[in-house]
Amino acid sequence: MKSLRYRLLGWLIVVAIRGLVLTCRYHRRPLSPEVNQTRGSGRIFALYHAHQITAMPGADKQSGILVSRSRDGDIVVPLIHSGGNIPIRGSSGGRRKGGATAARNLAKHLQKGLPICVTVDGPKGPRGKAQRGVAMLARKADVPVICVSAVCSRRWVIQSSWDRFQIPKPFSRIDLYLDPPIYRAEKETDAHFAHRIEQRLREMECLYDPQEAAAARALEPNEKATNNDLRPPAAA
Repeated sequence: MKSLRYRLLGWLIVVAIRGLVLTCRYHRRPLSPEVNQTRGSGRIFALYHAHQITAMPGADKQSGILVSRSRDGDIVVPLIHSGGNIPIRGSSGGRRKGGATAARNLAKHLQKGLPICVTVDGPKGPRGKAQRGVAMLARKADVPVICVSAVCSRRWVIQSSWDRFQIPKPFSRIDLYLDPPIYRAEKETDAHFAHRIEQRLREMECLYDPQEAAAARALEPNEKATNNDLRPPAAA
């Protein structure tokens, strides 16, 4: 019965959000012609967990979207299907939560020449901290990463959530800023590549959404990279 209730709740949320999104105006803003040149090949769109609902309706059709194997994930799955995209169940929390299976399925999706969307700091944060999974996928599938920043002209921000989760208000304008593709350097570690993605997403939020960036800084860990893995790759 609980599973049925969550599925019904999921579809109610789909109806509400799809209706809300239909009132919004989306503007994709590629920051480089290279973004369009990667169409038709596997590529990873990297974004913040807080931007899921804002950015998801603007995703390319047939995008694979990672969803946790949780009750919250059960609610999100119908929304992904309704947008013409493909939910891939799993978690970054380890093998017991389906992380290994999800990684394999995401890699297969990329190898078909289809894009995937990954929230780099999900599912539990800290906000803005890119996990190594996105770098590992880019390495295994040999595809570029495109950082995405979603900015709403009007929105609700759930300030009690760990990531200041955002929901667009009706009739708002949503700008999707797509950064030029980031390619992994030869001999670069997963940790260093993930750190580069993390830094670029931070720079984009500061540039295109400075007010929210300032409010979110207090939620991010204040730590310096001291691990040797974060050093640039050695010259060949």
